[in-house]
Amino acid sequence: SDVRVVNASFLRCNSISLTYNLPDAFLKYLGLENVAFSGSVSNPFMIVSKDYKGVDPEVATGGQPLSKVYSLRLNITF
Repeated sequence: SDVRVVNASFLRCNSISLTYNLPDAFLKYLGLENVAFSGSVSNPFMIVSKDYKGVDPEVATGGQPLSKVYSLRLNITF
C-alpha cells in the first residue's frame, strides 16, 4: 500500500554571501587602501513540496534540523 508515501521533493539554498568594497575615491579621502563589508548566511531557506508535513527531508527521524548561521564582516586595510 502507498497510503503513507509522501512526496518530499525539496530545494535547499545552502549559502548566500554578499561583499561590498567602498569606491577608490572615497578610500583616498579616508586615507585607506581598502574597506570591504561582507555578510553571509548558511541554510537560509528550503522550498518543500506542499504535501510534505515534516520538518526537514534531509534529517533522520528525531534528528535536529540544520540551523541558520548569520555572519557579518568588516575588512579594513591601511
